[in-house]
Parts: sequence; structure tokens; C-alpha cells
Amino acid sequence: MISPQYGYDYTGRPYYPPMQQMYAPQMQPAGVMPPAQQAVQQQQTRNGGIVSVPNEDFARSYPVAPGVTVTMRDESGPYLYEKTMGFSQLDQPVFRKARIVFEDAQDSHTEAQQPAAVYAEIEQLESLRDAVIADIKDLHSQLDKETAEIRSLISAMIKPEPERKASRKKEADEE
Repeated sequence: MISPQYGYDYTGRPYYPPMQQMYAPQMQPAGVMPPAQQAVQQQQTRNGGIVSVPNEDFARSYPVAPGVTVTMRDESGPYLYEKTMGFSQLDQPVFRKARIVFEDAQDSHTEAQQPAAVYAEIEQLESLRDAVIADIKDLHSQLDKETAEIRSLISAMIKPEPERKASRKKEADEE
């Protein structure tokens, strides 16, 4: 591997000759982060662009550049946060919170299956039919008995009424 004498190496980092490497952090411009801070920032965003944060308050206060959306994962709970900054400094940041729900692949597979069909022999169906018919006949006979009782009660209530009419006629004649 041949390194350039001055400029940048193949990874995009500045290349300094061996003697200048000891003084490299002091020679960087003020706007560039030192390599230690770059490593921490890269470590946080390494897993697919999702930043790990300790809690929701830290996610709300996480710095985001204008026009950028950052997705954050809560280390203390099953939450994802998304913070979006507008292109103007006057725009308020948009903060969204989502709860993560884990599902087992086996559970979702069993729910999708339809229940197995249940078959019965003709003899079983005929015996069930006969039992239902016997129950219906029993209910019909009980209904007939109750109807007969109700009719006898009604007829008993009606019979005294002609006697009342006769007694009323006697009272009217006496006056």
C-alpha cells in the first residue's frame, strides 16, 4: 500500500507524514471534530443509522442539523424516537415516539392457519337428529300441559262472573 506524501489516504482521512502525526490534532482547523469525538459519533450511528439514547429526554435534546431526520432507539425501553429539523432555524423540531412490539414468527404462523374440518359418521348425525326430535316432542308436550292449565285457570275465573250478575240483579230488584 502506497500512502500519498500529503493530502488524504484511501479512507478519506488526512494523511500526515510520520513526524507530523504527533502534532496532527493541534494542526486541525477549529470546525473539524477531533478523531476521538468522531469515533464516538460513528459508534452511535453505526447500526443502520439508528442512534442509541438512554431515555426520551436525551432523545428530545439530541442535536439535529437543519433538514435532517434522526432515528433513535431507547436503551431503557421498547421505544423508537424520530426527530426532524426543518430547513429554517425558525422551524420547530418534529418529535415522534413509537412503541416497538415484538412478535414471534411461530405465533403469527399458527394464527394464520384455519381450523381443521371435523367430520361425523351418518349414524352419529342420525342419532343426534333423533335426540333433537325427542327433545322437541318433550317440549311440545310440556307446552300442551301448561296451556291446558292456563285454560282451566281462565275458565275457573270466568265461571263466578255469571253468579255475580245474578246477585247484582237481585240487589237491583230489592231497591
